[in-house]
Parts: sequence; structure tokens; C-alpha cells
Amino acid sequence: MPARSPRLPQVKVCPHGALRCCHRRAPLRRMRQMSGKAPVSRAACWGCGTQVPLRYGGGVCPSCGARLRTIDYDAAAVDIVSARVEKERRLNALVQARLEAEEKNARWGVLRGLPILPSRRRLKAIEGERVAVLAEVQGLANHARELASARYYMGEWYRTTGMHLRCDAPGRDGFDRNPLEAAYYDNEGVFHVKTRLKTKVLRGVFGEYAVFERLAAALERGDLPFGRVLRALYIPDFSSCERDPYGMNFTEEIDMLLVTSRALYVIEVKNLRGSITVRRQKFLDRYEVEVAPPAGSGSTSHSGVHLDRGPSQNHRHVCALRHAIRGLVPQEAIVNLVVYVGNGGGFIMDAPQGIGGAYIATTDVGEQGVLDVIRAIESSMPSRWSEEELSDLAAFLDAAYSDVDGSKAEAHRRAREMHARAPRPSGSSGRSYRASAKHGKGRGFGRGSSRCARDDELERMIRALR
Repeated sequence: MPARSPRLPQVKVCPHGALRCCHRRAPLRRMRQMSGKAPVSRAACWGCGTQVPLRYGGGVCPSCGARLRTIDYDAAAVDIVSARVEKERRLNALVQARLEAEEKNARWGVLRGLPILPSRRRLKAIEGERVAVLAEVQGLANHARELASARYYMGEWYRTTGMHLRCDAPGRDGFDRNPLEAAYYDNEGVFHVKTRLKTKVLRGVFGEYAVFERLAAALERGDLPFGRVLRALYIPDFSSCERDPYGMNFTEEIDMLLVTSRALYVIEVKNLRGSITVRRQKFLDRYEVEVAPPAGSGSTSHSGVHLDRGPSQNHRHVCALRHAIRGLVPQEAIVNLVVYVGNGGGFIMDAPQGIGGAYIATTDVGEQGVLDVIRAIESSMPSRWSEEELSDLAAFLDAAYSDVDGSKAEAHRRAREMHARAPRPSGSSGRSYRASAKHGKGRGFGRGSSRCARDDELERMIRALR
């Protein structure tokens, strides 16, 4: 019998189990303020078609009692798409029959317009049926489009982020971090989102969305044991005062945290362009992730190949979380998991899993798929929390470290910027400060007064941050 964890503080959650949709509406208020239009507040139920408030997402429809989960919307969409395909086949057959009827009717020459002709009556009947079937096809297509939009807004991602689709957004200002333009179902009933990935920031947000959707859908289907997925947690970094000359308090930003009955998975998401190869670093107990850009990318480096530091970056996140919740969760229950989003460039895992306590996964289908890697880790760990204890733990972590109003994200960005611009003594970063100041010449940092200018600016930024 595993030892019970200390009782966690009680955190208010929504009646249907969501952590932040009924009592956290700061994103919606911000969107309403920057545009005169009101954001989307209701979505269609897949069962009865009633417009249901978004707070019922993940629960049940108040009108018909249908479960408003993404997997239920996907199942309904498959039936609608199948019916639409059948109607389109019938429509194609009617078009062919109409052509044949027109050929037969043309044999009458100048009399082909008489309504008493059998071929003319046949042509009229085919045309009427074609118009009716075409209206049914268009109705089913509109229904599938409406279901796709409702599926997005009823999903866990929207309840967690409050990020509208760009086609439904009330304004363009403030959506530079939103890569999701529209949602739709393809001809096989598979859900997709239309994206715009022009910048590195947009690719990163889309990578988080892709991983989050996989995990949330797996939890809904029961492919993974019961759990919760949290996003964008800011953990205090208590070691920052020792390495920062200004004594600023830093935070570590966790892209995603999967809380299950056996472990806490600290997930770092990387959406990189090119082929990815993971090897074991020589003479060290860590991974070496090599990224080769795709052909024709115009890389300016000598070889075009660079190393990604995702595992070591996520190791800092794991250490910060272990220090922050010491005594509440066993240290060995916090897992370092780095997920590389499949981009068509290829993924090669040339090393075993678990080196240095880290695990590497990808969103592609295969042995290193993120769901298969998590199942393998779960099979080697004991059960630690019941479903009620897990809900309390997830609610505590969400309330303590999530960013509701954007203040933590802004403080994190500004602290990192000040740390990057702080003057470093000789030997701290591989070259002297004088050399770095020389390289900064021409960008506002002179050789003689660069230290004073940067110190004054940092002091001003610190006072504004405090």
C-alpha cells in the first residue's frame, strides 16, 4: 500500500471538472475590451444542435444530456461526413443521368422544349432531384463546419488557453501568438485546424497545441489512465539569486504538465524544422539532439546542422518544480519528457530511453510516439494517488503556478531579457565583457560608456518590474 501524500489545499473548480473555464474569464474580458465585438460564447451541441454556453464544454448538454467531449464531436462528424459522401455520389449520378436525358431530348429537334415529351418530363424530374440533393449536400457541409468550430471551443485546449480561432476572433490586435485560423473536418471525418506558421513563436504555439490535443484526446478515450493536462506553468527558480548579479527572481516556464495517478510529466515541446537525430553524448550521461535543416532552407552556417538543448532546458524546469513542491510529491515521480513535433523531416532515436532521467518522444506514429513512451514509463511506476487526490493536486498546481492574467508571462519575459542584457565579467560566458561590448558597438552600446548605460537601463527596468 503506497504512502498517502500530504493533504493539499482545496481549490475551487468548475462543477464539471474543468480547472479554469467558469471562474476564470480574463482572456474573454481582454478580447472584449480591444474590440467592440463580443467573442464567441456559445457552440452547437452535436446531439440536438442547441447553442450551448461554452462553460458546459467537457460536461453534458443541458438540453439533451449529450456528452460535450471532443471524441463525441468526432464520432458525430464521421456520421455526417459519411452521409455527405453518399449524397455527393448520388449527386454525381444525377449529373450523369441529366446529361444522358439531355442527349435523348435533343433528338426531338425543334420540339425538344415541349413539356408533354417523356424525355422532357424525365429531364425535369432529374433536375428537381438534383437541386434537392445539392441542398442536402450543402446543408451537411455547413453542419460539419459548425461541428468543427464547436468541437474546438468545447475542447480542453480552449478552456485552458481561451485562444479563439482567428476567423472568430473579435480583432486582430494581440493575436500575434495565435497560429490557429479555422477548424474543419476532412472527407474522412478527421479533425484539422488551418494554421499560419510564419514565425518561430507561431510554430512553438502550434507545437504545444498538437501535443496538448493528443494528450487530452488520449485521456478522454481512456488510452491513458485518468489525469489532467496543465499548460504554461511558471515555477519560481530559487537558484536564480546565486547566478544573477542583480538578485532578480526568475521563473521557469513549463510548456505542459501531465498529472497522472503515477507521475508528473514535465513536458517541453519543440517544433523544429528539419530532420532530428537523438544520440547519447560521448563520456556524458545525457542526450545530444542534432537538427539538420531541410534542403533549400538557406542556412547561413557552415554545415547547417545545430544542436538542440531541449533535454537540458527541461532539466532546469524539473529541478525548479521539485524544489517548489518538495514534500508534496516524491522527487522520483517528476519525469523529464521532451516531445519533438513531427514536421515531415524525419526523427531518428539512436539512444535508449531514460538517459540521465530524461525521455524523448515525438508526435509521429512509431515506437517513440509520445503516448507509447508515457505508457512505458507508467508501467514501471507504482500508483501514488487516487482520482480525488489527483484532482486536488492538479487544482493546486494550476492555482499556484498558472498565469491567468498574463502578468507572470510578462515578468518572466522581462526578467529573462534583463538577464541576457546584464554585463558579464571576464570568463563567465567564454569571452570578456570588453569583447562583447565591442561586438555590440553600433547597436547603442559604445565601448567607453556601455557598462554605465546598460547598468542604468537595467536599474530602470528592475524598478519598473518591482
